[in-house]
Amino acid sequence: MQPKPRDSWDENRKRAYIAGTDDNLFVEAGAGAGKTTRLSRRILGQLDKGASPDRFIVITYTKEAAGELRTKLVKQLKRQIPSAETEEKKRLKALLAELPQFHIGTITDFAEQICAQYGGDAKPVPRNAPEQALSLVKSNPQALQALRKKCERIFVDEFQDTDRTQKELIWLLAQDGSGRLRDNALFVIGDSKQCIYGNERLQIHDFHAFRRRMLQAGNAHWIRLKDNFRADAELVSWINVSFHSRFPHYFDMRSVPPGDERERSFPLSGVFRSSDGDIPALIRRLMAKADGISPDHFLIVVPRAEDAAACIDLLTRSGIPATGSQREYDRRSGAVQVMDPYRAKSLNSEIVLITDAGREPQAHGKHRIPVEYVAATRAKHVMVFVPSETPLWFDEAAYCLGDLDPV
Repeated sequence: MQPKPRDSWDENRKRAYIAGTDDNLFVEAGAGAGKTTRLSRRILGQLDKGASPDRFIVITYTKEAAGELRTKLVKQLKRQIPSAETEEKKRLKALLAELPQFHIGTITDFAEQICAQYGGDAKPVPRNAPEQALSLVKSNPQALQALRKKCERIFVDEFQDTDRTQKELIWLLAQDGSGRLRDNALFVIGDSKQCIYGNERLQIHDFHAFRRRMLQAGNAHWIRLKDNFRADAELVSWINVSFHSRFPHYFDMRSVPPGDERERSFPLSGVFRSSDGDIPALIRRLMAKADGISPDHFLIVVPRAEDAAACIDLLTRSGIPATGSQREYDRRSGAVQVMDPYRAKSLNSEIVLITDAGREPQAHGKHRIPVEYVAATRAKHVMVFVPSETPLWFDEAAYCLGDLDPV
Protein backbone atom coordinates (compact mmCIF):
# COMPACT_ATOMS: atom_id res chain seq x y z
CA MET A 1 0.00 0.00 0.00
CA GLN A 2 1.45 3.34 -1.04
CA PRO A 3 1.76 6.09 1.57
CA LYS A 4 -0.57 9.07 1.47
CA PRO A 5 1.10 11.84 -0.57
CA ARG A 6 2.41 14.79 1.41
CA ASP A 7 3.08 18.36 0.44
CA SER A 8 6.56 17.98 1.94
CA TRP A 9 7.52 15.35 -0.64
CA ASP A 10 10.02 16.54 -3.22
CA GLU A 11 8.65 17.10 -6.71
CA ASN A 12 10.31 14.01 -8.21
CA ARG A 13 8.58 11.80 -5.67
CA LYS A 14 5.25 13.52 -6.35
CA ARG A 15 5.58 13.03 -10.10
CA ALA A 16 6.52 9.36 -9.68
CA TYR A 17 3.51 8.88 -7.40
CA ILE A 18 1.16 10.51 -9.90
CA ALA A 19 2.37 8.24 -12.71
CA GLY A 20 2.38 5.03 -10.70
CA THR A 21 -0.41 5.13 -8.14
CA ASP A 22 -3.90 3.64 -8.51
CA ASP A 23 -5.43 6.27 -6.23
CA ASN A 24 -8.04 8.74 -7.32
CA LEU A 25 -6.13 12.00 -7.60
CA PHE A 26 -6.83 15.72 -7.59
CA VAL A 27 -3.64 17.37 -8.85
CA GLU A 28 -3.22 21.12 -8.50
CA ALA A 29 -0.35 22.22 -10.71
CA GLY A 30 1.00 25.75 -11.03
CA ALA A 31 1.89 27.47 -14.29
CA GLY A 32 4.74 25.75 -16.13
CA ALA A 33 4.41 22.54 -14.10
CA GLY A 34 3.88 20.41 -17.21
CA LYS A 35 0.23 19.47 -16.72
CA THR A 36 -0.13 17.72 -20.08
CA THR A 37 3.06 15.72 -19.45
CA ARG A 38 1.80 14.65 -16.03
CA LEU A 39 -1.53 13.60 -17.56
CA SER A 40 0.14 11.61 -20.33
CA ARG A 41 2.45 9.86 -17.84
CA ARG A 42 -0.55 8.96 -15.70
CA ILE A 43 -2.34 7.47 -18.71
CA LEU A 44 0.75 5.48 -19.74
CA GLY A 45 1.22 4.34 -16.14
CA GLN A 46 -2.28 2.87 -16.17
CA LEU A 47 -1.70 1.22 -19.54
CA ASP A 48 1.53 -0.32 -18.22
CA LYS A 49 -0.56 -2.02 -15.52
CA GLY A 50 -2.82 -3.61 -18.10
CA ALA A 51 -5.78 -1.23 -17.95
CA SER A 52 -7.97 -1.42 -21.05
CA PRO A 53 -7.64 1.71 -23.22
CA ASP A 54 -11.18 1.36 -24.57
CA ARG A 55 -12.39 2.10 -21.03
CA PHE A 56 -10.50 5.41 -20.88
CA ILE A 57 -12.25 8.76 -21.23
CA VAL A 58 -9.79 11.66 -21.53
CA ILE A 59 -11.31 15.14 -21.38
CA THR A 60 -9.45 18.24 -22.53
CA TYR A 61 -10.67 21.82 -22.75
CA THR A 62 -9.98 22.37 -26.46
CA LYS A 63 -9.60 20.23 -29.57
CA GLU A 64 -6.05 21.62 -29.93
CA ALA A 65 -5.22 20.33 -26.43
CA ALA A 66 -6.61 16.91 -27.37
CA GLY A 67 -4.31 16.81 -30.38
CA GLU A 68 -1.34 17.89 -28.28
CA LEU A 69 -2.01 15.15 -25.73
CA ARG A 70 -2.39 12.49 -28.39
CA THR A 71 0.91 13.59 -29.96
CA LYS A 72 2.63 13.46 -26.58
CA LEU A 73 1.38 9.93 -25.94
CA VAL A 74 2.62 8.79 -29.36
CA LYS A 75 6.07 10.29 -28.75
CA GLN A 76 6.39 8.74 -25.30
CA LEU A 77 5.36 5.29 -26.53
CA LYS A 78 7.74 5.48 -29.50
CA ARG A 79 10.54 6.48 -27.12
CA GLN A 80 10.01 3.28 -25.08
CA ILE A 81 9.88 0.84 -27.99
CA PRO A 82 13.57 0.63 -29.09
CA SER A 83 14.88 -0.46 -25.67
CA ALA A 84 11.97 -2.79 -24.80
CA GLU A 85 12.22 -6.58 -24.68
CA THR A 86 10.44 -8.58 -27.41
CA GLU A 87 7.10 -9.12 -25.65
CA GLU A 88 7.04 -5.62 -24.21
CA LYS A 89 7.84 -4.23 -27.64
CA LYS A 90 4.81 -6.05 -29.07
CA ARG A 91 2.58 -4.63 -26.33
CA LEU A 92 3.83 -1.09 -26.88
CA LYS A 93 3.33 -1.35 -30.64
CA ALA A 94 -0.19 -2.65 -30.07
CA LEU A 95 -0.94 0.31 -27.80
CA LEU A 96 0.48 2.67 -30.39
CA ALA A 97 -1.88 1.18 -32.98
CA GLU A 98 -4.83 1.64 -30.61
CA LEU A 99 -4.10 5.31 -29.83
CA PRO A 100 -6.26 6.68 -32.69
CA GLN A 101 -9.25 4.92 -31.05
CA PHE A 102 -8.64 6.47 -27.62
CA HIS A 103 -11.44 8.80 -26.59
CA ILE A 104 -9.57 12.08 -26.17
CA GLY A 105 -11.68 15.16 -26.68
CA THR A 106 -13.62 18.02 -25.15
CA ILE A 107 -16.40 17.59 -22.60
CA THR A 108 -18.84 18.94 -25.21
CA ASP A 109 -17.78 16.27 -27.72
CA PHE A 110 -18.21 13.60 -25.05
CA ALA A 111 -21.62 14.95 -24.00
CA GLU A 112 -22.82 15.04 -27.60
CA GLN A 113 -21.82 11.38 -27.99
CA ILE A 114 -23.84 10.51 -24.86
CA CYS A 115 -26.87 12.34 -26.21
CA ALA A 116 -26.53 10.76 -29.64
CA GLN A 117 -26.19 7.24 -28.23
CA TYR A 118 -28.77 7.35 -25.43
CA GLY A 119 -31.02 10.30 -26.21
CA GLY A 120 -33.30 8.67 -28.79
CA ASP A 121 -34.62 11.24 -31.24
CA ALA A 122 -33.47 14.23 -29.16
CA LYS A 123 -30.82 16.22 -30.99
CA PRO A 124 -28.26 17.95 -28.75
CA VAL A 125 -27.55 21.62 -29.25
CA PRO A 126 -23.74 22.01 -28.94
CA ARG A 127 -23.98 24.88 -26.47
CA ASN A 128 -25.94 22.86 -23.92
CA ALA A 129 -24.88 19.31 -24.70
CA PRO A 130 -23.33 18.71 -21.21
CA GLU A 131 -26.57 19.90 -19.58
CA GLN A 132 -28.60 17.56 -21.79
CA ALA A 133 -26.22 14.67 -21.12
CA LEU A 134 -26.40 15.20 -17.35
CA SER A 135 -30.20 15.27 -17.43
CA LEU A 136 -30.26 12.17 -19.60
CA VAL A 137 -28.03 10.01 -17.40
CA LYS A 138 -29.86 11.13 -14.26
CA SER A 139 -33.18 9.99 -15.75
CA ASN A 140 -31.94 6.83 -17.49
CA PRO A 141 -30.44 4.24 -15.09
CA GLN A 142 -29.56 1.86 -17.94
CA ALA A 143 -27.60 4.56 -19.78
CA LEU A 144 -25.84 5.57 -16.57
CA GLN A 145 -24.83 1.98 -15.82
CA ALA A 146 -23.53 1.47 -19.35
CA LEU A 147 -21.55 4.72 -19.26
CA ARG A 148 -19.97 3.86 -15.93
CA LYS A 149 -18.68 0.62 -17.43
CA LYS A 150 -17.39 2.49 -20.47
CA CYS A 151 -15.80 5.22 -18.32
CA GLU A 152 -13.73 2.96 -16.10
CA ARG A 153 -10.92 5.55 -16.01
CA ILE A 154 -11.74 9.26 -16.33
CA PHE A 155 -8.93 11.75 -16.90
CA VAL A 156 -9.58 15.51 -16.99
CA ASP A 157 -7.03 18.09 -18.11
CA GLU A 158 -7.31 21.84 -17.29
CA PHE A 159 -9.97 20.97 -14.73
CA GLN A 160 -10.41 24.61 -13.74
CA ASP A 161 -12.07 25.23 -17.10
CA THR A 162 -14.96 22.81 -16.52
CA ASP A 163 -18.16 24.45 -15.34
CA ARG A 164 -20.53 23.26 -12.60
CA THR A 165 -22.68 21.13 -14.93
CA GLN A 166 -19.65 19.47 -16.46
CA LYS A 167 -18.17 18.73 -13.03
CA GLU A 168 -21.47 17.16 -11.95
CA LEU A 169 -21.51 14.92 -15.03
CA ILE A 170 -17.93 13.80 -14.41
CA TRP A 171 -18.66 13.11 -10.74
CA LEU A 172 -21.78 11.08 -11.55
CA LEU A 173 -19.93 8.90 -14.05
CA ALA A 174 -17.05 8.26 -11.60
CA GLN A 175 -19.38 6.73 -8.98
CA ASP A 176 -20.51 3.16 -8.49
CA GLY A 177 -24.11 2.02 -8.11
CA SER A 178 -24.22 3.05 -4.45
CA GLY A 179 -23.04 6.59 -5.14
CA ARG A 180 -19.48 5.94 -3.90
CA LEU A 181 -16.47 7.21 -5.85
CA ARG A 182 -15.02 4.12 -7.53
CA ASP A 183 -11.44 3.22 -6.79
CA ASN A 184 -9.01 4.49 -9.44
CA ALA A 185 -11.81 6.04 -11.48
CA LEU A 186 -10.90 9.72 -11.51
CA PHE A 187 -7.79 11.78 -12.22
CA VAL A 188 -8.13 15.55 -12.58
CA ILE A 189 -5.40 18.14 -12.99
CA GLY A 190 -5.62 21.92 -13.19
CA ASP A 191 -4.76 25.32 -11.73
CA SER A 192 -7.49 27.41 -10.08
CA LYS A 193 -5.47 30.57 -10.68
CA GLN A 194 -6.07 30.15 -14.42
CA CYS A 195 -9.88 30.20 -14.22
CA ILE A 196 -10.55 32.83 -16.86
CA TYR A 197 -13.75 31.60 -18.49
CA GLY A 198 -17.23 32.54 -17.31
CA ASN A 199 -17.60 33.68 -13.71
CA GLU A 200 -14.01 33.43 -12.45
CA ARG A 201 -14.92 33.66 -8.76
CA LEU A 202 -17.54 30.93 -9.09
CA GLN A 203 -15.16 28.74 -11.10
CA ILE A 204 -12.40 29.08 -8.49
CA HIS A 205 -14.87 28.27 -5.70
CA ASP A 206 -16.18 25.21 -7.57
CA PHE A 207 -12.65 24.01 -8.32
CA HIS A 208 -11.77 23.81 -4.62
CA ALA A 209 -15.23 22.53 -3.67
CA PHE A 210 -14.68 19.58 -6.02
CA ARG A 211 -11.30 18.93 -4.40
CA ARG A 212 -12.96 18.79 -0.98
CA ARG A 213 -15.66 16.52 -2.38
CA MET A 214 -13.09 14.06 -3.67
CA LEU A 215 -11.16 14.04 -0.40
CA GLN A 216 -14.36 13.51 1.59
CA ALA A 217 -15.00 10.38 -0.47
CA GLY A 218 -12.17 8.76 1.51
CA ASN A 219 -10.43 7.06 -1.40
CA ALA A 220 -8.84 10.08 -3.11
CA HIS A 221 -5.77 12.24 -2.53
CA TRP A 222 -4.64 15.77 -3.34
CA ILE A 223 -1.22 16.74 -4.67
CA ARG A 224 0.23 20.18 -5.45
CA LEU A 225 3.03 20.54 -8.01
CA LYS A 226 5.12 23.67 -7.40
CA ASP A 227 8.01 23.37 -9.84
CA ASN A 228 7.87 25.74 -12.81
CA PHE A 229 9.88 24.37 -15.74
CA ARG A 230 9.00 27.29 -18.00
CA ALA A 231 10.19 30.56 -16.46
CA ASP A 232 13.52 31.85 -15.17
CA ALA A 233 13.94 32.41 -11.43
CA GLU A 234 13.56 36.20 -11.69
CA LEU A 235 10.19 35.86 -13.39
CA VAL A 236 8.91 33.20 -10.98
CA SER A 237 9.95 35.32 -7.99
CA TRP A 238 8.12 38.37 -9.42
CA ILE A 239 4.99 36.30 -10.08
CA ASN A 240 5.00 34.86 -6.55
CA VAL A 241 5.39 38.29 -4.94
CA SER A 242 2.78 39.89 -7.21
CA PHE A 243 0.05 37.26 -6.93
CA HIS A 244 0.50 35.55 -3.56
CA SER A 245 -1.93 37.84 -1.74
CA ARG A 246 -4.35 38.01 -4.68
CA PHE A 247 -5.48 34.37 -4.58
CA PRO A 248 -6.90 32.65 -1.47
CA HIS A 249 -5.24 29.31 -2.30
CA TYR A 250 -1.97 30.55 -3.81
CA PHE A 251 1.17 28.46 -3.31
CA ASP A 252 4.60 29.75 -4.33
CA MET A 253 6.23 28.23 -7.40
CA ARG A 254 9.87 27.25 -7.76
CA SER A 255 11.85 27.82 -10.93
CA VAL A 256 13.56 24.71 -12.25
CA PRO A 257 16.06 25.20 -15.09
CA PRO A 258 15.06 23.27 -18.22
CA GLY A 259 17.20 20.35 -19.28
CA ASP A 260 17.68 21.72 -22.78
CA GLU A 261 20.95 23.69 -22.96
CA ARG A 262 19.52 25.93 -25.70
CA GLU A 263 16.69 26.99 -23.40
CA ARG A 264 19.09 27.80 -20.55
CA SER A 265 21.37 29.92 -22.71
CA PHE A 266 18.89 32.63 -23.74
CA PRO A 267 20.81 35.95 -23.58
CA LEU A 268 18.23 38.03 -21.65
CA SER A 269 16.25 37.50 -18.46
CA GLY A 270 14.08 39.56 -16.15
CA VAL A 271 10.92 41.63 -15.65
CA PHE A 272 11.00 45.18 -17.04
CA ARG A 273 8.85 48.13 -18.03
CA SER A 274 9.08 49.87 -21.36
CA SER A 275 10.24 53.47 -21.30
CA ASP A 276 7.40 54.35 -23.70
CA GLY A 277 4.47 52.79 -25.54
CA ASP A 278 6.24 52.37 -28.89
CA ILE A 279 6.00 48.60 -29.38
CA PRO A 280 7.90 48.32 -32.70
CA ALA A 281 10.77 50.38 -31.26
CA LEU A 282 10.77 48.22 -28.11
CA ILE A 283 11.03 45.01 -30.16
CA ARG A 284 13.93 46.45 -32.13
CA ARG A 285 15.71 47.55 -28.93
CA LEU A 286 15.39 44.06 -27.46
CA MET A 287 16.58 42.38 -30.65
CA ALA A 288 19.59 44.71 -30.70
CA LYS A 289 20.60 43.71 -27.17
CA ALA A 290 21.86 40.27 -28.18
CA ASP A 291 22.55 38.19 -31.26
CA GLY A 292 20.00 35.57 -32.15
CA ILE A 293 16.86 37.30 -30.87
CA SER A 294 14.28 37.41 -33.66
CA PRO A 295 10.57 38.31 -34.02
CA ASP A 296 9.44 34.72 -33.41
CA HIS A 297 10.86 34.93 -29.87
CA PHE A 298 8.10 37.44 -29.02
CA LEU A 299 4.55 36.97 -27.79
CA ILE A 300 2.52 40.15 -27.28
CA VAL A 301 -0.43 39.74 -24.91
CA VAL A 302 -3.11 42.39 -25.34
CA PRO A 303 -5.99 42.80 -22.88
CA ARG A 304 -8.82 42.35 -25.40
CA ALA A 305 -9.29 40.39 -28.61
CA GLU A 306 -10.15 43.54 -30.53
CA ASP A 307 -6.73 45.01 -29.62
CA ALA A 308 -4.84 42.21 -31.39
CA ALA A 309 -5.69 43.23 -34.97
CA ALA A 310 -4.62 46.84 -34.36
CA CYS A 311 -1.30 45.69 -32.86
CA ILE A 312 -0.65 43.29 -35.76
CA ASP A 313 -1.37 46.10 -38.22
CA LEU A 314 0.99 48.46 -36.36
CA LEU A 315 3.83 45.92 -36.42
CA THR A 316 3.27 45.00 -40.06
CA ARG A 317 3.33 48.64 -41.14
CA SER A 318 6.57 49.01 -39.18
CA GLY A 319 8.19 46.16 -41.11
CA ILE A 320 7.90 43.56 -38.31
CA PRO A 321 6.06 40.35 -39.31
CA ALA A 322 3.20 39.50 -36.93
CA THR A 323 0.47 36.87 -36.66
CA GLY A 324 -2.58 36.16 -34.52
CA SER A 325 -2.67 32.44 -35.31
CA GLN A 326 -2.24 29.79 -32.63
CA ARG A 327 -1.17 27.08 -35.02
CA GLU A 328 2.16 25.55 -34.10
CA TYR A 329 3.86 26.10 -37.47
CA ASP A 330 3.32 29.84 -37.09
CA ARG A 331 5.74 29.76 -34.16
CA ARG A 332 8.45 28.98 -36.67
CA SER A 333 7.35 31.50 -39.30
CA GLY A 334 9.57 34.33 -38.08
CA ALA A 335 6.59 36.38 -36.87
CA VAL A 336 5.66 38.02 -33.58
CA GLN A 337 2.57 36.41 -32.06
CA VAL A 338 -0.18 38.78 -30.85
CA MET A 339 -3.09 37.45 -28.78
CA ASP A 340 -5.43 38.20 -25.93
CA PRO A 341 -5.00 36.06 -22.75
CA TYR A 342 -7.80 33.67 -23.71
CA ARG A 343 -6.07 32.66 -26.95
CA ALA A 344 -2.56 32.86 -25.47
CA LYS A 345 -3.44 30.63 -22.50
CA SER A 346 -1.95 27.47 -24.00
CA LEU A 347 1.16 29.24 -25.34
CA ASN A 348 4.46 30.56 -24.04
CA SER A 349 7.41 32.42 -25.51
CA GLU A 350 10.92 33.55 -24.71
CA ILE A 351 9.90 37.23 -24.50
CA VAL A 352 6.39 38.39 -23.57
CA LEU A 353 5.24 41.98 -23.94
CA ILE A 354 2.12 42.92 -21.98
CA THR A 355 0.48 46.01 -23.44
CA ASP A 356 -1.84 48.64 -21.97
CA ALA A 357 -0.56 48.49 -18.41
CA GLY A 358 -0.42 51.60 -16.22
CA ARG A 359 -1.97 53.83 -13.63
CA GLU A 360 -5.65 53.31 -12.62
CA PRO A 361 -6.76 50.95 -15.40
CA GLN A 362 -10.26 51.49 -16.75
CA ALA A 363 -11.28 47.85 -16.50
CA HIS A 364 -9.28 46.87 -13.43
CA GLY A 365 -10.94 44.82 -10.72
CA LYS A 366 -10.71 41.54 -8.83
CA HIS A 367 -12.34 39.71 -11.74
CA ARG A 368 -9.28 40.60 -13.84
CA ILE A 369 -6.71 38.96 -11.57
CA PRO A 370 -6.86 35.42 -13.09
CA VAL A 371 -6.62 36.95 -16.58
CA GLU A 372 -3.59 38.98 -15.49
CA TYR A 373 -2.05 35.86 -13.93
CA VAL A 374 -2.41 33.96 -17.23
CA ALA A 375 -0.75 36.81 -19.12
CA ALA A 376 2.13 37.06 -16.63
CA THR A 377 2.91 33.33 -16.74
CA ARG A 378 3.44 33.02 -20.52
CA ALA A 379 7.07 34.21 -20.49
CA LYS A 380 10.12 31.96 -20.30
CA HIS A 381 12.89 34.55 -19.94
CA VAL A 382 11.73 38.15 -20.35
CA MET A 383 8.52 40.00 -19.49
CA VAL A 384 8.03 43.67 -20.34
CA PHE A 385 5.07 45.86 -19.38
CA VAL A 386 4.18 48.43 -22.01
CA PRO A 387 2.32 51.53 -20.75
CA SER A 388 -0.56 53.27 -22.51
CA GLU A 389 -2.48 56.50 -22.05
CA THR A 390 -5.67 54.53 -21.35
CA PRO A 391 -4.49 51.43 -19.44
CA LEU A 392 -6.85 48.47 -19.17
CA TRP A 393 -5.12 46.15 -16.68
CA PHE A 394 -2.00 45.63 -14.50
CA ASP A 395 -2.39 48.64 -12.25
CA GLU A 396 0.98 50.37 -11.86
CA ALA A 397 0.70 50.73 -8.07
CA ALA A 398 -0.73 47.26 -7.36
CA TYR A 399 2.02 45.52 -9.34
CA CYS A 400 4.81 47.99 -8.45
CA LEU A 401 5.57 48.53 -12.14
CA GLY A 402 7.35 51.78 -11.34
CA ASP A 403 10.02 49.80 -9.45
CA LEU A 404 10.94 47.76 -12.54
CA ASP A 405 14.00 48.67 -14.59
CA PRO A 406 13.16 50.39 -17.88
CA VAL A 407 14.17 48.80 -21.16
